[in-house]
Amino acid sequence: METTKSNGVVKEGIDGENSKLGKENSKQTKKSIKKFRKKLIEDFQKRKAQFKLRKKKRKQRKDGTCEEQETESKDISDNKQPSCKVKDKQPSDTVGNKQPTEKVKNKLKSKVQKDGPHKDVKRLQHGPRKDSKASKKDSNVNKKSHKGPREFRKDEYPGDAPVSKNLMSKYQRGKQMQTKGTRTFHGHVKLVQNEKKLKMAVKQAARSERLLQEEPGFLIPEDGESTTNVSQSDIVQSVDITTAQKYFNLDLPQFGPYKLQYTRNGKYLLIAGSKGHVAAMDWLTKRLLCEVNVMETVRDIRWLHQETMFAVAQKEWTYVYDNQGIELHCLKQLHEVLRLEFLPYHFLLASSNVNGYLYWLDVSVGQKVAGHSTGLGRLDVMCQNPQNAIICLGHPGGSVTMWSPNVNEPLVKMLCHGAAVRSIAVDSSGM
Repeated sequence: METTKSNGVVKEGIDGENSKLGKENSKQTKKSIKKFRKKLIEDFQKRKAQFKLRKKKRKQRKDGTCEEQETESKDISDNKQPSCKVKDKQPSDTVGNKQPTEKVKNKLKSKVQKDGPHKDVKRLQHGPRKDSKASKKDSNVNKKSHKGPREFRKDEYPGDAPVSKNLMSKYQRGKQMQTKGTRTFHGHVKLVQNEKKLKMAVKQAARSERLLQEEPGFLIPEDGESTTNVSQSDIVQSVDITTAQKYFNLDLPQFGPYKLQYTRNGKYLLIAGSKGHVAAMDWLTKRLLCEVNVMETVRDIRWLHQETMFAVAQKEWTYVYDNQGIELHCLKQLHEVLRLEFLPYHFLLASSNVNGYLYWLDVSVGQKVAGHSTGLGRLDVMCQNPQNAIICLGHPGGSVTMWSPNVNEPLVKMLCHGAAVRSIAVDSSGM
């Protein structure tokens, strides 16, 4: 029992000491918290006072006065210097309107001047603000004015130059079509557009005639002299040098007789002998493009739409070659052809054969467009009208017929000679 009591007494003593220690610690912590709070408040008040002082100093700098501005008058009366020294910006005596700054300070009474005359002093130094537009006008006054007129002058003769009706009548192609009698509106529009294109073409042709200052050459024979007796060597001796340089002579005695054709621009020459000799050349520079012997009879030859291809009517069929002499096509539809004609605006190759049959072949597609049997025998005379692309044929009975691929019968058939027709030609006007 004593032990327990003694243990119990011991326990009670330990608990009392612990409680006393806890109370002391709590008192110390409370004291330390109070001290910390006091320090914080003091620091805050110090910072607040410093901030107010800085604010006052800023105001004083703006006003140019010191904190003791009220006591300044007393010091001046007692001949004492002011305690606060602030360096003012001393502007020049004459500013802007040549007035001292002290007088201006006393006169200024707006809100801006209450804060301080610093801004207004700057304005007086630099002068009043100017508008951007007014300043630009003033700057433009000093600049030198342009001598020339700034506005574009109006054209005294607007539009294209007029063309006389006499010139236009030269190049007109018949009368104007009537566009009112069409079945559909679409057909009417097409006719109107075609008429406009024709008018434009006539105007351009008439206008470009002024640029053609050269005149075509001609022969004036003497009394009792015929022009058939004048040889080409005689003509070369009497013309100018540039024309004489174009004269050249080809001696081809072996494979003749020959047929020839020039391109539309007149630069390239194509020749074909009846015994198979075919050649293409640039006759101005005398440069040979190709030379081939097809090893069979050649009846006719024609350039196509470019100088890169030409058609040759050989013994059985018609062949197409390029300007290097390479065979491109064999047209077996055109059988035993005697004459060829190419229509450049329609891309049609017209041909006439031994049996009196007339063909039109589309070169772009390679298909037959039309074919008519004339029933007038062998067709070895043919030419085209350059004005309207109508094919003209000459016949052994002395008659001449005109054909179109759209009509199965001849458009015109007339008797021209009592004997056979050996050649036929149409002038450039087509009349």
